[in-house]
Amino acid sequence: MWNVFWAINKLLYSVLGPNMSTAISQSWFGKWVLRLLKGRSTTLREYTGSEGIKLHLLPSEAEYFGFFHMGAMNLYETNVIKRVLHPGDSFIDVGAYVDGWHSIVASKAVGRTGHVYTFEPIPAFFRRLMDNVKLNHLTNVTLEMVAVSAKNGSRTFYENKASSSFYEKHAGQNKAGGMTVKTVTLDSYVTRKRIKSLRLVKIDAEGAELEVLKGGIKTLSSPNAPDLMIEIDDRYLKSGGTSEGEVFSLLRNLGYRAYSIGEGGLSAYKTKADGRQLFNVYFSKRRQL
Repeated sequence: MWNVFWAINKLLYSVLGPNMSTAISQSWFGKWVLRLLKGRSTTLREYTGSEGIKLHLLPSEAEYFGFFHMGAMNLYETNVIKRVLHPGDSFIDVGAYVDGWHSIVASKAVGRTGHVYTFEPIPAFFRRLMDNVKLNHLTNVTLEMVAVSAKNGSRTFYENKASSSFYEKHAGQNKAGGMTVKTVTLDSYVTRKRIKSLRLVKIDAEGAELEVLKGGIKTLSSPNAPDLMIEIDDRYLKSGGTSEGEVFSLLRNLGYRAYSIGEGGLSAYKTKADGRQLFNVYFSKRRQL
């Protein structure tokens, strides 16, 4: 029954696109249907997806992520990760949140000979992330309770669920204020861990994407520079004093080309073709993908 339910929703996702699908699922009607199916529980539950991946999530999270009604998350990005990564590759996940979806998918793709390095700086989120990695019996994932930034050291971080950020303006009101977290640059981490065959870096840093990139110039300038999958939202970037244009300019100067991520995989980049403000862009120096 669930396989049929997921298949129908994936088909609708494919036809309508991520933007419209999300709007429908988050409308009063969509929420009413999902609540009818998943119940009103407000405690963590174990969900098993269409590919056998298990996650401990709150029902509201399973609904928001799309995991409940599609059995998967970020379908287009997931397909690209599975296509790009091969056994023996390394993958870095900057900003894994509580689910660690991209890391789990990557872990299965790179196999026992590959490795995944996952970053999540907030202790409460990190504990849940660690739980989900253990739930899937993954032995090739290194978890780091550290924020990736432009400098090594420490910095104030503001917690607000999936909008947690270095920038209070982006994170929004938080009565608890900020917390101090350790920071590391991509370059120093890759060097210290002697990471080999780094094929892909996913960055979801809630407005700090440019800072992450600036801390990885050496890695991104190397002959075998990794591909990048970056969440880009000009509103988020502006909260940190940067912009979408600066991200594209930096990567273009480093020799990267931008690609749109869609149902068919990767294609020539189109600026916000579906009108979304929040979107993921794939960057690569490779001639063939």
